[in-house]
Amino acid sequence: MEDVDDDDAKLRAMNQKIPPQASIDLTLANSKNCGLCLMLHLRTLSLHTLFTSILVFVVSVLLYREQQRRYHPSPVSGLYIGQELSDTDTPSTAFTNLSSSHKMANARVKVLLVNDDGPPSTSSPHVLGLYEELTALGWDVTVVLPSFQKSWGSMQFSLQGPVAYWYYYPIKDNFDGKHAGTSESWSATRRPINRERGEIAEWILIDGSPTTASNSGLFNQNAFFGETAAEREAPASTTTPFNLVVSGPNFGRNTGTAFAMSSGTLGAAMAAALAGVRSIAVSFGHFTANPPTFADRSKARGPGLEPAQLRTVASTANRFTASLIQRLYTNWSQEADVRCYSINVPLCETISQPEVVWTRIWENRYGPLFAAESTATYPAPPAPQPATAPKPQNVLHFAPNMASLLGPKSLPEGTDVWAILNGYVSVTRLRPNFMEVDREGKGLDVKRFEELKLKELQDGLEVGTRWRL
Repeated sequence: MEDVDDDDAKLRAMNQKIPPQASIDLTLANSKNCGLCLMLHLRTLSLHTLFTSILVFVVSVLLYREQQRRYHPSPVSGLYIGQELSDTDTPSTAFTNLSSSHKMANARVKVLLVNDDGPPSTSSPHVLGLYEELTALGWDVTVVLPSFQKSWGSMQFSLQGPVAYWYYYPIKDNFDGKHAGTSESWSATRRPINRERGEIAEWILIDGSPTTASNSGLFNQNAFFGETAAEREAPASTTTPFNLVVSGPNFGRNTGTAFAMSSGTLGAAMAAALAGVRSIAVSFGHFTANPPTFADRSKARGPGLEPAQLRTVASTANRFTASLIQRLYTNWSQEADVRCYSINVPLCETISQPEVVWTRIWENRYGPLFAAESTATYPAPPAPQPATAPKPQNVLHFAPNMASLLGPKSLPEGTDVWAILNGYVSVTRLRPNFMEVDREGKGLDVKRFEELKLKELQDGLEVGTRWRL
């Protein structure tokens, strides 16, 4: 207690010695020091908060990127590049393997372009335009086509005898093959591209079916482009460098099951899908009469387009088709179960402001496809036969009755036929298999589509809706 009393006495003595003004100044100084300390403390807290916020932001970005990488693969991811095919790969496991093995997310897209109409000609006027539009995307495009018209070949492969091929050097703007120098575009061996006469590329023309062009294009690149004889004669590769196969554009629509299942364009695309490479089939719908218009759609009545108009419309269609192919390819990882897309594009005024609709294939049927004719006016094609076989007196020739296929009396909404006859671009998701059905013949919920009544086109990703690009 004595020590405490002494301290209190000393403190009172010190206070008595300090002048009043000095006491006030000391109090103010203490207040300023406290304010400064408070400001420094708050500034420290602000820096700490800022640092914490930045750290949280960086971590969030890293977590988001990891999530995108794991659940939203890059556009190129999931495509077949250098993947070894095995005998045990099913379509499902093959595509799973492709997705996990592909490591070239930023690689240049490598595309194989095929068709069933052959090189540029009056029956194949669209392939050169689409080639130019695909290369304009910066894609690396290789072209392997049948050497002449091979429509209606479906999934037929060329099995009898050796399959010859030529090198073809297309001339710019020679869409219909009528350029005076077209014959010089053909070559039995490789040669330099002659830029002076307007040649723009080197293609392969194969004396085989569209599916043969598709498969050989995927796996016989050494035979086509090998630098040495040993490379050209080496066995076919079991890997392929291609990311995507584009088949078309077909000269005519491939809507409805009758056309689609007979189509060499769809056949070549499906052959690629069966080989484990994603594919897109493209068909251009021509209208000799009553092309859809913005005002009347399927009820339009009028003449077909003049040649000059058709060329302009086809150019627009090729440009839009290339952008649509790019869009489908980029977003393919979101639809991993799709192996092939079938695109049908109407060549009419509506392509200037295209609307894309997801569709199913309309189930239709054939009528008669052949007609009888005497050999006097129709020579029989060559075919293997015994030397003693008598000369045939009658033949059948291909003369399909397409009235019900091209102009059906009813247009089931949500189908590819309904879409193209209304001037919409149709996109149908496909897989390379036959649809399984139960004992009552039920597979897809067809009834649901038949009951679909579209008062106004709705946006969405389901069949019968418009794809808002």
